[in-house]
Amino acid sequence: MSLNCARGFCAAMLAAAASLVNAAQWTHASGSTHSSGDEVTLMGSANVTARADILDIPVVPGQAYTLTGQTRSSMGGAWTYIGVFNGGVAIERGNNAASYTSISPITFTATGNKVSVYGSFWKGQSGNGYVKGVALNQSPLVASGAAAASTPLATPAAAGPLPATPAGYRWTSASGTTSINGELLTLTAANVVSRGEIRAVAVTPGASYTLSGNVYNSSAGYTYLGVVNGSRVQEHGGNWATSKPVAPITFVAETSTITVYGSFWTGQAGKGYVHNVELNGAPLIDASPAVAAGPCSGTYILCDDFTGTAIDASRWKIGDVNIAQKHPVRPENISLSTYDDNGSKITVVDAKIYGDLHKPNQRQGGLLITRQLLGGGRYEVRMKTLPGPNGCSCIWNYYDSLNEEHPPATRVYTEIDIEMPAHVNPVPAWATWRKTLGLNTWSHTDSDADATYINPVSPTVNPFDGNFHVFRWDWYDGTNGSPRIDWYVDNILQATTSLHVSSHPAQLWIGNWPAPWPGMDYNFDTLHMYIDWVRVSKLN
Repeated sequence: MSLNCARGFCAAMLAAAASLVNAAQWTHASGSTHSSGDEVTLMGSANVTARADILDIPVVPGQAYTLTGQTRSSMGGAWTYIGVFNGGVAIERGNNAASYTSISPITFTATGNKVSVYGSFWKGQSGNGYVKGVALNQSPLVASGAAAASTPLATPAAAGPLPATPAGYRWTSASGTTSINGELLTLTAANVVSRGEIRAVAVTPGASYTLSGNVYNSSAGYTYLGVVNGSRVQEHGGNWATSKPVAPITFVAETSTITVYGSFWTGQAGKGYVHNVELNGAPLIDASPAVAAGPCSGTYILCDDFTGTAIDASRWKIGDVNIAQKHPVRPENISLSTYDDNGSKITVVDAKIYGDLHKPNQRQGGLLITRQLLGGGRYEVRMKTLPGPNGCSCIWNYYDSLNEEHPPATRVYTEIDIEMPAHVNPVPAWATWRKTLGLNTWSHTDSDADATYINPVSPTVNPFDGNFHVFRWDWYDGTNGSPRIDWYVDNILQATTSLHVSSHPAQLWIGNWPAPWPGMDYNFDTLHMYIDWVRVSKLN
């Protein structure tokens, strides 16, 4: 990969990274941990995840890295993980082997000049987890011969300034099903983690802070309060039926803003609640008003939660086109509807697709298309895909200068895709294909030579699990940073590329179409895909 950096900068950063090899050490983060040389022991607990970190590893922004290592667990069925915090995004791999076994390599592109690596053993598991041999680009991070004991994070003497009271911050839905009423965040159990966030909380780098708050649950399960602080994530939780404070979270601010979150993990029953959130003893949210912050609260280039009586014709065209000149999408397949989203009634766009059993029109889909051409930024869509491989559940932007009345001499082309399931051949078993994302980008032309195709099997999400998910890409078009595209699902990074990134604005397309790909099944009458909200925002 080529690096865009000033003379001497990359060399200096690479030298710094090299100097860390065999010089880092494990640092205690949560639960009970012990380190000896490059091995860290993570001791099981009923209600606290054991985690140890290797902090502040120098990296080169834009450079690709591969993290490797080995894990084992002392009790059968328990899982031990190795992960990396890269720009606030966590990627992890693990296994439940009884003897040391290598994890699947974690490949990522550095978004900043530091990352942190961690080992974790989740709460509620018996026995202990063990991690050793952690290496970045095949270079060990911790010397195997040293017997360095893990130590707690250091905290500077100066405490950070208090936020204003009320601070003016609000909860924002991040993933899963959430309900917001003033300072109370309600998280509903589903097959995806439910999470709400208080974003861009101003702090002073280098100052110490204490985050506190209360959680409780309507049924058995754990609710968590946490903070994303630069490359570090810390959280505490509880499984109480009545509101109680979590253990305070003390941290040193790495950057000028942090994200506070509440989360309720997948597979739990009932609901979780988070409230009374304070930073250094000052409330972050005013408890008095009962104001529901919807997905479009805030400032966006485009945001639509489809709560009106009709689809906004000033923003959207309803697709009446043939994809690839032969696969129809028609206006009759798009309508507004209400949907019961785990007990909450929401207004959605119902994008229907007709199969081979429909009369009179077969293999016909439905799409929304923005009227406006949109440039680089963050694109987010909360939607529920078609039930299976019954057409392409897709989000993409598209511009082709050949469609202009007077095309320029040199063709201009933009396309960025999220396709589900991915267009692959041969087609894998559905258990794998359902988690295979089609993440594509083109520039200049629509030929394969001008394209990048990424088809990861996601370890974190199954788009066809029957739940709503937030699908996103961050498009850096050259005006807002070096050209790059990062794809996310439910705020978890899935892939990134700096190849074939166009700079020309394009229309956003959302919906489904009857893709003629191998493995598709059109033996049905009518199926439905649902779009909850769409938003496009500037990237800082």
